[in-house]
Amino acid sequence: MLPHITLAMGELLPSQTFAALTTGIQTLAQEVQPLTLRLSQPYIEPVHGRYILCDIQENSALTALRTRLSERILGTYLTTQESRSFVPHLTLAHIDAQREQVHASLQLVKVISQTICAHIEIAHVGPKGTCIDGLVTCNLAHSLGSAKHDR
Repeated sequence: MLPHITLAMGELLPSQTFAALTTGIQTLAQEVQPLTLRLSQPYIEPVHGRYILCDIQENSALTALRTRLSERILGTYLTTQESRSFVPHLTLAHIDAQREQVHASLQLVKVISQTICAHIEIAHVGPKGTCIDGLVTCNLAHSLGSAKHDR
């Protein structure tokens, strides 16, 4: 599993191509500056206890990026996902066992007060919603026109 922030999720519409989706993401990435994100202390999510997360403090730049992605990508290139309340977070890991030991270790982690989000990636979603395979990485506006194709 790759650490990630999920901004949009869906399946490619039959009327679209992966190349068209990639072009749409690249165009959007060229319009957006890197984001500074404030993170919480890492914790084990309380619902199923399977993921290690950091909450992300919502800010205007993140809200704008999420809105642009929704308006341009969902329904145009990807199927729209079911409506659910979205709490911005960074998924760090999936755990199956030793939750008590993981919890104790997380208490020792110093808070990472902020991080920079400098690219958007298109990835395969694996079991339980994990991000397992990065396909294309598009750098945000600070590196105009560049995209790294992993496959």
